[in-house]
Amino acid sequence: MATIKLGSLLIRTLAKPLANSIKNQAKTHPRFKEFCMDVAQRTHQWEQGIKMRFLGYKSEPIRPLNDARAVELGANFMSESVIFSVAVLTILGEAYRSSRKTTQRRLNVDEALEQLQIETQQTQETITQMQENIQKLTTQVEILTVENRRLERGLDLVAKALNVRIEKEEAAKQRGGWWNGWWSNGNGNGKPDQNGTVNAKAGEGGRSVQSTQS
Repeated sequence: MATIKLGSLLIRTLAKPLANSIKNQAKTHPRFKEFCMDVAQRTHQWEQGIKMRFLGYKSEPIRPLNDARAVELGANFMSESVIFSVAVLTILGEAYRSSRKTTQRRLNVDEALEQLQIETQQTQETITQMQENIQKLTTQVEILTVENRRLERGLDLVAKALNVRIEKEEAAKQRGGWWNGWWSNGNGNGKPDQNGTVNAKAGEGGRSVQSTQS
């Protein structure tokens, strides 16, 4: 849009000098003068024909323009044609540039969307893989939890068995200590024990006879 405004300003600035230059060229160059005169005569005939056909002008033979008038009109027509051509080319150039810019922007947007889709797909695949890994880890944790419970129950059973064995051994030690103490207190020497019982050795077989002290 800025290019169009700048181009129109440039055309308005150069319009009058360009028209004057074309007029001078038409006066000084014979071939260009003839070209401008021919253009002016054709334009005049075309204009008068349209007026008589569509605007209700009286139909009469079209008289040609004189040379001076034809040169002036032809030069004006050429200058305006050049200015109009420059304006059209400026607009077309700006439209083409805008179209290319829009096309490039669309391509960039499409490329960005495609890249975003690829990244989204990769992210989705990564999330899926992570979910699978989490599921595997969860399964392993559950298996380890079950094995840990089994191990705890086994250790509890072993601990209970050890406690029972230790208790039995302690009880056996206590019973053996009481019997040895009772036997060693008498030992067949006829000394009374705490209950007033006298132990005596009887016979060679080591049998003992208990007698009550009177």
